[in-house]
Parts: sequence; structure tokens; C-alpha cells
Amino acid sequence: RPYEQLVADVKAKAAGKARIAMDTTKVSYAVYQAAEEAAAAGPRGRKRNAADAVVPAAAGASKAVVDLVSPIVAAKAIKNAAELEGMRQAHLRDAVAICGFLNWLEDKIASGATLTEVEVDLELTGRRKQQQGFVETSFPTIAGANGNGAIIHYRAQEGSCKTVDANTLLLIDSGGQYDCGTTDITR
Repeated sequence: RPYEQLVADVKAKAAGKARIAMDTTKVSYAVYQAAEEAAAAGPRGRKRNAADAVVPAAAGASKAVVDLVSPIVAAKAIKNAAELEGMRQAHLRDAVAICGFLNWLEDKIASGATLTEVEVDLELTGRRKQQQGFVETSFPTIAGANGNGAIIHYRAQEGSCKTVDANTLLLIDSGGQYDCGTTDITR
């Protein structure tokens, strides 16, 4: 099912008196709130009372949400030998690209060059593309100069991005998707 359907599905389940397991430290507030509002309204908008709960909730507790840590998180943390080797290989390949990029960046800046955030992104992506098994970036690169580095999910755009020179603080948050694994680095 499309991700965009999640909130509607949660509302439907909660309105039908289902209790939904969620890790409330990880789930978005919108999803949690959708369950709470639908549970309060009940089927076809009818207000529910405590006797309607499928599993009685403790005083002050949610009637719609059971707060549980997802077992999927722990299962994903267990890696077999092939997955571990893939992670190593992906990070080694990415390290070659990152080290070459950082060397290039230092040389450019030391020579007095001024670069745009977009140029930084393109150079880093180009160096990753040279690595064996590169598929694509694992997410859009954040190359944020000075205050742009503090903007969540910032994406530099030609014509409006900042420049990078010897006096610029530059944040780079990027990653590569390789045929053997995925990387995510921040520098």
C-alpha cells in the first residue's frame, strides 16, 4: 500500500475499536493523533465510552495505542556474514570517494577558489559514481554553507545557494547506495 495511505488506515482501524501497537518514541505525532481522534469518535462518528475498548486501557492511557518497541528494529540489527561484508565493502568504496572529495575540496579552497553548494554536491556525487557498484545517492546530498547547514533536509538549488570559501563552515550530509550496501556520512 502507498505510504500516503497510512493515516487513513490508522484512522479506520482505531475507529473500529482496534488497539494499534506503536513505538511512541518513533512514530510521528500525526499518526498517533490520527489514532487517538478516530478512537474518540468511534465507528461512524459515534462517541465511544470506556466500555467500548477492546482491551481496557489504564486510567489516563490511550484507548487506541499500545506503546510497544517494534520487534522489527531489533531484527534489523542482526546481520549475517554476507550483510556484514556488504556493509564493509560499501563503506570502503564510499571512503575512497569521500577522501578524494575532501582532498579536492581542500586543494580548491586553498587555491583561493569559491565554490557553490551545488558544485560541492556535484563533485561529491561524481566521485561516488566512479566507484564500483555505485547505484545512486542514498538520499539527496545536503551541502550547507554556514546557516544553510542548520536547515533540516536542506537542498542547494542553483541560483539561490550560498558559496563556499576559506571562511565558510560547510556541513555535508550525504550517502551512497552501492550494489553491496548503503552509506550515510556527515562531515
